[in-house]
Amino acid sequence: MNRTLGIAAVAILSATLIAAGGTSATAGTAERVATASVVRSVINKSTVSSRYVDMSKSIASCSVGPAGGSCSITRGSTVTQTVQLALGISRGNVTGSLGLSSASSRSLTVGCTSLSMKAGQVYRAYAVGPRYKYQVKAVSMVGYLVAKTETSGVLYAFDPKPSDIHCA
Repeated sequence: MNRTLGIAAVAILSATLIAAGGTSATAGTAERVATASVVRSVINKSTVSSRYVDMSKSIASCSVGPAGGSCSITRGSTVTQTVQLALGISRGNVTGSLGLSSASSRSLTVGCTSLSMKAGQVYRAYAVGPRYKYQVKAVSMVGYLVAKTETSGVLYAFDPKPSDIHCA
């Protein structure tokens, strides 16, 4: 409903601008046309944690047999940067605004050894890195007039560091 009203408002503003002295382009002429555009930006940026542990997915794991003991994890892996998007903003716009690498994944080598564990326990390695929160603002324009402004809810980005892991 709001999106339909927003599109209708842009259409009405476009027609009003053209009727009020703006002109439309016709074949063979180079006249000024009121154009619609959307400007998107990242706002309210902050660091939630400089050492966030992404426990939503483990990089590697090991477990011990019936006698218990310890286990070691040594493995090369690829971890993925996560960036939430909204209101049509591009991933590159968000990563650039937050000062993050544009690469969506990176390689790391996992290596850690557990303390003594009971049979059936699992030891896991997780990616670590800074986690950011932010919002996206989209301003719809017709010519030089603001037709609509939208702000997303809070979004998050996680940037795993290739030299940092957490094992538990």
